[in-house]
Amino acid sequence: PGGNLEPIAGVDITTYARIVKAIAPLNYDQSLLPGIAASHGIDAASWQAAHDGWNARIQGEPGLAKAFSDVYRSV
Repeated sequence: PGGNLEPIAGVDITTYARIVKAIAPLNYDQSLLPGIAASHGIDAASWQAAHDGWNARIQGEPGLAKAFSDVYRSV
């Protein structure tokens, strides 16, 4: 559906969206992301790699940005 949807460090786009959306009601406090990722079974190093990787992919690929937006709204 546009862009590279291969998981990064074992984190697929749906899981990534679910985790980053979880901080929306928490004033978007980025410091909470590793703990939320851990609750999904993702260790800190894998989360950091996935977070950085997905951010870079989404910023660099308009098709992937739309796919992420669609997934984000649906989770």
